[in-house]
Amino acid sequence: MDIATIASSVVLSACVAGVVSLINGAWQRKSERTIEAERRTAETRAKIREMALTLAMKEWELHQNISKTKGYTVSGPEVYVFRYFRMLNLMEEDKFTIENLRQTQYDSMRAIAAIQAEIERYREQNGLPTP
Repeated sequence: MDIATIASSVVLSACVAGVVSLINGAWQRKSERTIEAERRTAETRAKIREMALTLAMKEWELHQNISKTKGYTVSGPEVYVFRYFRMLNLMEEDKFTIENLRQTQYDSMRAIAAIQAEIERYREQNGLPTP
């Protein structure tokens, strides 16, 4: 082999190694960006759940206190959590509109009715008195 062939082989090998290194680096950066985006999304979802729970429990406790003085009944805290979780998600997705808020309220009322119907069905099946 002559020196020109060896030199061209070395240059070609270096070029291939450089291209492979660039591609690998690009894939690594893309992977790191994806992982970071997923981490941020998970953190946001955790904050939404925490905030929904906090707001829901505060409103539920307030309604409990008012109901004691007025003699009203209050639905369970799970309905409040459902409503706040849905509303905060709509805000996060930039979809907090009057129509979506109306649908959330409607779904909350449907949840209340479903829960109440299930409680009544359980009481009937087990011979329990209605409060």
